[in-house]
Amino acid sequence: MDEPTSGLDARAAAIVMRTVRNTVDTGRTVVCTIHQPSIDIFEAFDELFLMKRGGEEIYAGPLGHHSSELIKYYEGIHGVSKIKDGYNPATWMLEVTTMGQEQMLGVDFSDVYKKSELYQRNKALIKELSQPAPGSGDLFFPTQYSQTWITQCVACLWKQNLSYWRNPPYNAVRFLFTTVIALLFGTIFWDLGGKMSQSQDLFNAMGSMYAAVLFIGVMNCTSVQPVVAVERTVFYRERAAGMYSAFPYAFGQVVIELPYTLVQATVYGVIVYSMIGFEWTAPKFFWYLFFMYFTLLYFTFYGMMAVGLTPNYHIASIVSSAFYAIWNLFSGFIIPRPCEKWIRDDDNKSEESKMKWWVKRLIGRSKDVHISWPYPFAEGKLFVLTLTAGLEGYHVNVDGRNCLTLKLFSVRWLANASFHWCLMPLEIRNLLETKVFQACTTFLN
Repeated sequence: MDEPTSGLDARAAAIVMRTVRNTVDTGRTVVCTIHQPSIDIFEAFDELFLMKRGGEEIYAGPLGHHSSELIKYYEGIHGVSKIKDGYNPATWMLEVTTMGQEQMLGVDFSDVYKKSELYQRNKALIKELSQPAPGSGDLFFPTQYSQTWITQCVACLWKQNLSYWRNPPYNAVRFLFTTVIALLFGTIFWDLGGKMSQSQDLFNAMGSMYAAVLFIGVMNCTSVQPVVAVERTVFYRERAAGMYSAFPYAFGQVVIELPYTLVQATVYGVIVYSMIGFEWTAPKFFWYLFFMYFTLLYFTFYGMMAVGLTPNYHIASIVSSAFYAIWNLFSGFIIPRPCEKWIRDDDNKSEESKMKWWVKRLIGRSKDVHISWPYPFAEGKLFVLTLTAGLEGYHVNVDGRNCLTLKLFSVRWLANASFHWCLMPLEIRNLLETKVFQACTTFLN
């Protein structure tokens, strides 16, 4: 115990030391550092280990009744003044062993102790206790940690649960910020979900989701970093003590974020989805909630990772800020992807093409695009159809050769031509499908 009586008055210090003394009387050993103790507190100890400045020991042994052993030892040194009646032995001990007293007496108390009989007895005792008893074996523990891996995970999760519950400045502010942002975006994009006649309406709907991810995601990332940085100091101490390994700690830190982020995503999703006026069907709503939930999760976990890979959260915030800009630039919203290709063949999916198609779907390199064109375009033909945009209009290419140019749309829509086919307004798609089908059929035949 490190100075258990510091900052306490005499009565409180006496209560604390009485508790320590009761603990010792049960057979346990208690080691305390103590500063300027009273007579009663000082004489409650059994042994004293005294060091002078520089860390050299000048006394290690029993105190004795009313500090008699300590007083006898120092009064036996030539030149040391006798203790006065009723004087605090702790205060007298510190006064007679100062560096000034050493210079005045011309002695080194460390050398005096090393030449004393007390020192020889201590060395002999250490040597005796260092020898194992006959028939005894080495200490052996079957595992590095006292508890199983599952118990460590449960304990760390419960610890993180209490830590988060007792940290309202983090969680309450996060929920409040999310609610305010949801109301703000819901008001800005009010009843936008039913408006899909123009490309700008589609941009606005996507922009509302993108802005929410950016605002709330970055807020999650930055707010979790100080919390993780404080917890990391505790983790280093407890892992060094052998309480648990790194993985159970990381497990608890990750899992505890799941319910809080779910509540956060649900609050945002319900408010914004209803105010923007998206279609109220269960699949669409839960897909919206799914993407919001996991997007906020990866921002939160990214903040944790940034703190784990850097010395402190100040550096982590600088490093993570650089990636915010990169993600923002290359997320696909500011710089969209180019138009995709669609391949059609006779049977739509041969056995070989099915395997390739599913592999591409699993790794995210191909998308299942549903197009309502009549099929087949031409019997027994395999071709690649692409749709690109230019200043003159949309260019329809079959196997790399131009078969049709559609001069149908304004320059404003052509500037946004990198949209996926399935995201175009319905009336534009229907017009394109009819003209492209007629041109492709004529071209291929």
